[in-house]
Amino acid sequence: RELGNADSSAAGGARSPPAQPDSAAGDAPAASARGKKRKFVTMRDGSEAGLKRSKKKHQHGAKSPEPDSDAEDAASSDSMGEKGLYVSWRTEPFSQGMFERMVSRVTDRDPASVALKAKSDALEDWDDDDDDGDSEDMDISENLHRVEQKQPLFKVLWKQLGEGRPVQPHFVSSVFTHITQDCRFAPASAQFQWRAVKTKRRVPRCMRVLKAAEARRWHKSASDWALRANTHDSAARQPPGFEEHSLRPEQLRSLKWMIDRETNPGSFQVSWCSFYDSESGKGKQLRFDARVKAKYDVRGGILADKIGYGKTATVIGLIDSTRKQRDPEIPKIDRQCFFPCKATLILVPSNLVGQWMREIGKFLVGRELSVPFGGKGWIRPPHTGRSGLTILIVSNVSPLKDLTAAELSAADIVICTYRLLWSSIYLARRKELCYSGAGSLKALRERTKSLLSGNVPPGIINLNPGGRKSIEDPTEDIHDMSRKNLVREGRAAEALKFPLLEMFWWRRIVFDEFHELATEGFQEKQDSLQHFRSHYRWGLTGTPPLHPQGVTFMSSLFRIELPGWQPNHEQWQWQALHKSNCKRFLQHFIRQNGGPGLVAAASHIGLEEHEISLRLTRRERALYMAQAHDVSADDKKNRTEAFVRLLKLCSHFSSDGARNHDAKHECHRITEQKEKRIRHAEQAVANGFIAIKLMERTLAPLPDTWRRELDQCLVELDAAGDQAKEVANWGREKQRQAIGLSSGDIWVGPLESFQPRDANFRRFLDLPPLAPGMPLSQHLPRAIDRLQMDWKAHLQKLANDRARAMPILTGQVKEQASWLRELAEARSSSAFFRRTLQLLSDAATEDARTCAVCLEEGLSLDQMAITPCSHVFCMSCLSATVEQFKACSICRRALTAKDVAPVVEEMKSSAPSASSSSSSVAASGSAKEQEDDDEGMYGKYGTKIRALVEKLLQLRAEDSTAKIIVFTQWDDLKLKLRDAFQEFGLPVSLLQGAANQRDNVIYKWQNDPTSSQYILLLSLEQSASGTNLTAANHVVLVHPMVAATKDQAVRFEMQAIGRAWRNGQQRDKVHVWRFVTKDTVEEEITRAHRSDLASLANGGVAAAAGSGRAS
Repeated sequence: RELGNADSSAAGGARSPPAQPDSAAGDAPAASARGKKRKFVTMRDGSEAGLKRSKKKHQHGAKSPEPDSDAEDAASSDSMGEKGLYVSWRTEPFSQGMFERMVSRVTDRDPASVALKAKSDALEDWDDDDDDGDSEDMDISENLHRVEQKQPLFKVLWKQLGEGRPVQPHFVSSVFTHITQDCRFAPASAQFQWRAVKTKRRVPRCMRVLKAAEARRWHKSASDWALRANTHDSAARQPPGFEEHSLRPEQLRSLKWMIDRETNPGSFQVSWCSFYDSESGKGKQLRFDARVKAKYDVRGGILADKIGYGKTATVIGLIDSTRKQRDPEIPKIDRQCFFPCKATLILVPSNLVGQWMREIGKFLVGRELSVPFGGKGWIRPPHTGRSGLTILIVSNVSPLKDLTAAELSAADIVICTYRLLWSSIYLARRKELCYSGAGSLKALRERTKSLLSGNVPPGIINLNPGGRKSIEDPTEDIHDMSRKNLVREGRAAEALKFPLLEMFWWRRIVFDEFHELATEGFQEKQDSLQHFRSHYRWGLTGTPPLHPQGVTFMSSLFRIELPGWQPNHEQWQWQALHKSNCKRFLQHFIRQNGGPGLVAAASHIGLEEHEISLRLTRRERALYMAQAHDVSADDKKNRTEAFVRLLKLCSHFSSDGARNHDAKHECHRITEQKEKRIRHAEQAVANGFIAIKLMERTLAPLPDTWRRELDQCLVELDAAGDQAKEVANWGREKQRQAIGLSSGDIWVGPLESFQPRDANFRRFLDLPPLAPGMPLSQHLPRAIDRLQMDWKAHLQKLANDRARAMPILTGQVKEQASWLRELAEARSSSAFFRRTLQLLSDAATEDARTCAVCLEEGLSLDQMAITPCSHVFCMSCLSATVEQFKACSICRRALTAKDVAPVVEEMKSSAPSASSSSSSVAASGSAKEQEDDDEGMYGKYGTKIRALVEKLLQLRAEDSTAKIIVFTQWDDLKLKLRDAFQEFGLPVSLLQGAANQRDNVIYKWQNDPTSSQYILLLSLEQSASGTNLTAANHVVLVHPMVAATKDQAVRFEMQAIGRAWRNGQQRDKVHVWRFVTKDTVEEEITRAHRSDLASLANGGVAAAAGSGRAS
């Protein structure tokens, strides 16, 4: 059982102090301290004889239940047996003031954002050896709930228990504060419990660290935890305002659940836990467990009905069905901190504003809704027909600028885009209202509280943004003075113009397609969504993010803290307690319509997947292999960005956005770029040695260890192969030259452009700090001419302050070692790229393609391998060498099995068969024809875009009514596709501009069958959700999705396919086209995604519906 659900009897009220016998159960703890070891057992009576009987029984081998077993949490003090060697949970009474202080502490700070980037590197290296048993050492070292031994609070506890004294109230208060110190969202109620246990287990079962296999499974996805379905639930009545159109039975079941969640939600219970284990050596030990059991009263949940089930219509039905429902009171602590508002706030992606308006009009008005000319975002009666609703559309800040808080509070529905909350004008208004540089939402809450109290501090707040030119202008106009008088009269809502949406207590908040926000780029924008207050909270998504970061993010939208999340520790996501809380959150707050798959249309609309395999040209292949070489050399911090560049090269030969040259020019550019990187590193190394030699002379004598890192680096380079050894020897030569240059004033010239990167050195030289994580290859600004005349003065300052000088010198030595490694990598990267270009060119001689071991000449590309150190082998020789020696046989550079791979499968001609449903463009010609393609008509677009253009032309030629959605994740690739489509006569529409412009594009594309623009180019990450695009019968995925986890990436792709494969599709079948570059990482990722999608999409029915593949 989960710890948070245990001991229901203890939740009923407070018990007497532990040192006094419980009148109901007769149980009491006793402790004795003898020497270094403490004894702690449970007695049925409080007598000394009871202690002896218990000890005797234990010595005779009476088996006691493990305190961390299920019985440990289930047993109460009323039912403890004589064999029990533990004290069950004790509920300690504490004052209401202590809980209120905790609530106040949490409320008075802005909650931390959830890190949405998955950390998988540690999991990949996690050893499975301990999976079959309990790894106590791992549990202790990586457990985030264990209190350190030196924590004074718990030492006091042991002393009190050992002396048989009751636990003091101030101790209870201190432990309570300690356990809840990281809480971000205040619960409705809380209860403190503790117990003392004599046990062999140092870590409570529920607070352990997940074992490797379990952690990997949880990290990848929680999809094995089936979301609760409403298949067998009762259905609600049709909403009263739905006259022309009605909800389907499955939608009515969802509606019934939503109404129940708003009227009778029940409490959600969580537990913060900590434990303290004694240092008693081997055998049984004492352990103190403490927990705070808290309850959150949240009305609402997450409607995760599958793609195409009509979640929008269900929410509109909820609004209509509950219009006369009485809302609960605003909590006392928030009552005077927000403007009361009767509206439902619907937050949506920019491209869904029009769709919400049309659905509201369809179900509640009987016709399409639109904002009337001059309406400033308002749709009021009689424009809303029989519904009588007052609707405000806020797609930009313009409607808000002319509103007062009172006018906004009178709306029934407010539809707003997520983008508005982070627009520059909106954030500037937030800073203005808070009168603080940061514009924190905590300060905004206090400012609203001040206004509602009738207080307007002079010069603090601009109530009428149009009345003054800037917030720095102290002049107040007549209108602003009259508004301040309204505030003093208790009418602040009428006074404040341009209010912020976070200042209101909404009736209901709906986060539509919120899974799009659960990405790494959104991490710093979470504060607004977490701060919003309302009576009811709802999230809508067909693909909820079911991984540790995603579930934690979902809970934060509901202002619920899931204990176990600790942002300062990388291991938080692998804690059993956090997994337990995440599982319970999903079961309590999420419902999904039943049935197989993720898409509602799976049962009656076919889905056919086509995979078009492509082969890169020789130059494209060389560019790809060069990037793959650099990915393996990058550290973990930069590896994700390098991997994205590698995947981009599968779609276009330039990964940096350049669009005006072909692959041949790109090869020249990359060659020059790599040479420039070498020169940059060489200059940094040379100048660094001069600076080090100058400081060495100035600070002499120095300890023997001051250059240890530099010497160690040179030794490592000597042993890393011929290329690295050349760098080490070159570095030693520069050291010798620095000795001569550092004499006299010769060194002034070389140091003109020298800039250290070490933080201590830069502070000493009064240089601005650098951005964290800046790579060495990135050039620094050169505005430091003044240093030419100041170096002598700086050296003199170092000589006068040795305490400060030594960290600067050792920091520069460490930086110098980094530069030597950077130079080695730069030279290796350049040599590998040049060697690869030579081998892949038609001019390559037989000698160039000769194995360095067996000397076989003229190796074919599929039998030839090139190592990271740029040596050529045949596959069989390299495999044997790596298996036996783990190193290159030429230069002794360390190699692994990953380095044994052919340059490329032989580029052979293979014409597609006449019956094939798709063809591979790159495979349809000879190798020479592919080489010529680099400079031909498609030269600046490359292999994949050429194949895509020709396939789109073919689809339209075969079906003049076909419409196609093309998805890509990256903006630079989207622009390249747009240019190619326009150049080759393919009419394309893009989503760009304001929300109304985006909506016009979607509406025209979806509803105008005569439109000549039959291609819609969308973002796979930002525009793949929510939109109804059933006019399309073809969906193109230019490349696989990249996300924090594979499960998340697959769900983004499922969302993209679901734009067309959904209810309302008039065709019998939807076609999905994937363009896959062979012998690349893209091929492996696509294979994995297709496998997962086959199981998600209609339980495998989609895969059985048919698939076409050509290569």
